[in-house]
Amino acid sequence: MTQLLSNIVLILGGMNNISCENQLINELLQIDGIQMVEPNFIMSLIIITYLAAKIHPSRIIDVIESLGYNVRSCLDESKSRSKYTHCS
Repeated sequence: MTQLLSNIVLILGGMNNISCENQLINELLQIDGIQMVEPNFIMSLIIITYLAAKIHPSRIIDVIESLGYNVRSCLDESKSRSKYTHCS
């Protein structure tokens, strides 16, 4: 059985350097359902690939905010494979 991978793109406040990137990678990859984490502190964004059947985007956002980052904007493709929609 193939599980559907989805992507979420978050614009973050507070991600200022490579240490922040490493923290996000280390923390998020420990969560069941998260497959890949691609942060970019220069652009203040992070792309997360996850299994939609295992984790909801709101849980991902909660974890990121618990680490002290501010999620300013969110786009999620889990509802449509062809376009991103705003996270709810």
